[in-house]
Amino acid sequence: SIRALCVSGRLGSSRYVAYALNPSQSDQPRVEASVVPESALVERDLRKYDCLFLCNAGRFGQDEAGVLYDFLNSGGGLVVFLGDQVIPDSYNRELGSQAGERRLLPADLGAAVATSQYWFEPREYEHGIIRPFKGNEQSGLLTTPIWKYYQTTQTDPERSKIALWFDKGDPAIIEEPILRGRSILVTTAASTVSLDRGND
Repeated sequence: SIRALCVSGRLGSSRYVAYALNPSQSDQPRVEASVVPESALVERDLRKYDCLFLCNAGRFGQDEAGVLYDFLNSGGGLVVFLGDQVIPDSYNRELGSQAGERRLLPADLGAAVATSQYWFEPREYEHGIIRPFKGNEQSGLLTTPIWKYYQTTQTDPERSKIALWFDKGDPAIIEEPILRGRSILVTTAASTVSLDRGND
């Protein structure tokens, strides 16, 4: 099995991700997904995992950034979902362009947008991440409402690629090969428990 570690910044924030990775709940899944709290990030031996999902992690220090750097440098896949606990300055400083040669994300985070309801825009379904949705318009991609996301600025537009947009034109998914691995930034939350409904 492919081994994935889902790190929850808030209880329940990675539940849907883990379910999507192993929807049949098989004893011998194609993807084995484990769910741990954010505090376990520096305690786990990430060498045991092929892919790491961070869901609504609040902030990062040098220890967490160092663990993630080693993981990507060993060829792992990093997927980052945002949420209401996210502190953009911390992301940009420890994982973004301010980290210099130790940058781990394909884009820096800007302001949160939460003034109305938004929808995904796949354009021509060109990117491999969303290509399976082409011809499957009833799958839910086009009917999933988004209440909040973060605006971003690609750090290296020549290397990073936008896989999915919002109907407003901002990126929803950005990916980039970094070090020996691949980093994917999803600019919205993976679960409704990661949304701040106070501004809705």
